Amino acid sequence: PRRATQLAPVLLIGMGLLPLGGARGAEAPTDCSPPVGWISSRPDATGPTRVEVGFYVNDINEISDAQQRFTTDALMDLSWTDPRLAPYAGCTVPRGTLWDPGLVLANRRSLSQLLPDRYTIGPGGRVRYLQRAYGDLSVRLDLHDFPFDRQSLEYVGVSTRYGPSELELVFRPDASGRRQDLLAAGWQIGDLDASTFSARMGNSPVELAGIRIGLPARRDATYFLWKFIAPLTLVVCMAWMVQWIDPSMAPSRIGLSATALLTVFAYQFSVASSLPRVSYATRMDRFFLGAIGIVLLGLVLSVLASELFRRERHEEARRLTRHGRWLLPAIYAAVTLAAFAV
Repeated sequence: PRRATQLAPVLLIGMGLLPLGGARGAEAPTDCSPPVGWISSRPDATGPTRVEVGFYVNDINEISDAQQRFTTDALMDLSWTDPRLAPYAGCTVPRGTLWDPGLVLANRRSLSQLLPDRYTIGPGGRVRYLQRAYGDLSVRLDLHDFPFDRQSLEYVGVSTRYGPSELELVFRPDASGRRQDLLAAGWQIGDLDASTFSARMGNSPVELAGIRIGLPARRDATYFLWKFIAPLTLVVCMAWMVQWIDPSMAPSRIGLSATALLTVFAYQFSVASSLPRVSYATRMDRFFLGAIGIVLLGLVLSVLASELFRRERHEEARRLTRHGRWLLPAIYAAVTLAAFAV
């Protein structure tokens, strides 16, 4: 993808993620093949191995409500010290030839790695693993407050081999962040935060060390205001205006009320594909249902007023119509407050 290949050298150097000194400046030894037995043994078996985690979000291309996923371009920088590797300073070796924390993104769906899969060994056995990936991650979106919801786009890293007693994951704010002009259509993105946790896979009693890096996101409701709420408000106003027509004009009153009801149903079907498909009612769902109820009430009032007028109860028909003039907007205001403010 085009965005997935932009600005990589500038970003990496600017963050200090590329080793400009140290390992790069050191002269690599002739033998860059550490003993195979070191792969399965931690650098310091007397306590947890400290692994520092840097994370940078370059882009968020899409956030899908329906599919519960987001598409991202991000970099992860892992570093730890393995004193056994001090003689190999300056070496660059393929991943899988050294001990590593076995950290993977547990919520990945499909990711493409954009950098060589390798370790760089610096002075004193300082090991760095840098990787950039582009693809889809799953995310649990709580859409009860849609379209005024706030979400956390999470990158969930879990070690496949070590628990908290063996592995200490430490987030590095100085080597983490996001692109300042980061934009996701329809969302406002905040700054990174991170926390560590322990996880179990299925029913396994074994705990695994993990780190959760979150990117807060707030939905921009302006689109939904103009595309959904404003047009639906006009349909409700059409049903309300019927109450200003004299009850003697029954065909016009009932015809306009029925048209408003059909319009709101047709509008709901036309916009259904643009709304999240969830099993619970969102704020927008409650607003739609309330608007339909108000339009239906307007039709009922029109039918009752027309029937009263037909029975020559003219004053009662006009009184009902006058009540409808304030009743419908009052109910609409209550529905709007209940849907979006409570």
